[in-house]
Amino acid sequence: MKALFRFLMEEEVKHVAAFEQIRDQLSVEMRPAEYDEDMQAYMDSVIDDRLYADMDSKEFVRRAIHAKEVFRLAMGFEKDAILYFTEFLPYLTESDRKIVSELIEQEKAHIRKLAEMKKRMGE
Repeated sequence: MKALFRFLMEEEVKHVAAFEQIRDQLSVEMRPAEYDEDMQAYMDSVIDDRLYADMDSKEFVRRAIHAKEVFRLAMGFEKDAILYFTEFLPYLTESDRKIVSELIEQEKAHIRKLAEMKKRMGE
């Protein structure tokens, strides 16, 4: 189980780096007019409404001690990432859309891995 979570952590680091690169390449001029204050407020609320938003690392570890909670937290993180990436797709260039779509597929694969492991553990 430790190896799985290490793998997932490393994958998330890669995803954050890829998304930050896309973000840094976006200029204000490239953003469609539809990306207004309302959309920004919505995207901010998506980030602020995560399962773990108010949880520091110590609290995360404390709550994750039970295997069932580990899976719930990890799967929630993956689902949050999918939601966030999906909401951003319309505002990206075609090449960036392909990158983010691949990230979404990777997140889905992570959920499948977690669900299978949870099932094997009888959780």
